[in-house]
Amino acid sequence: MVFEDSPLTQQSRHSTNSYSSSDESTSSTIINGRYLIDRVIGRGAFGTVNLATDVKNPNIQYAIKYVHCIDHNAINSAMNEVWSLRNLQHDNLVKFETVFVHSGLNSLSGMEDLFVCFVMPFYELGDLDVYVRKVRMH
Repeated sequence: MVFEDSPLTQQSRHSTNSYSSSDESTSSTIINGRYLIDRVIGRGAFGTVNLATDVKNPNIQYAIKYVHCIDHNAINSAMNEVWSLRNLQHDNLVKFETVFVHSGLNSLSGMEDLFVCFVMPFYELGDLDVYVRKVRMH
C-alpha cells in the first residue's frame, strides 16, 4: 500500500505547522485543521502523546500520539499496522477516532518531519497501568 500520493498525505502537506522536538510547549498549533495541541502528556519508545482540544467542539479533548516516520516507507508500515488494528475490539483497548499523516518543520534541524498521528479519546485518569497501580496502593 502506498500512501505517498494519497489525499490524506497531501492534505497534511498543505497544513504543515512548526514542530520542535525539544520544546514541551506546542502553543497554538492546530493540526489537520481540527486539533489544537495543548501540551505533551507522555513520551514513549514509539512516539510522543499530546493533549489536544477539538476546535469544532472545545469541550472534547483527545490524546494524539505522534509516531515519527523517517520516510514514506515508514509511513506505509505504520499505516499498514493501523489497518490491522482498526478491527480489534476489546474492553482494554482504546479505539482511535482517526489516523492521519502530518508533516511539520523541525525547528532544530530545519527539516520536514513526518508523523502518523493516532487520535484517541483522552482519559483524565491517565493510562491503565498507572491507574491500576494507584488502585492497588489503596
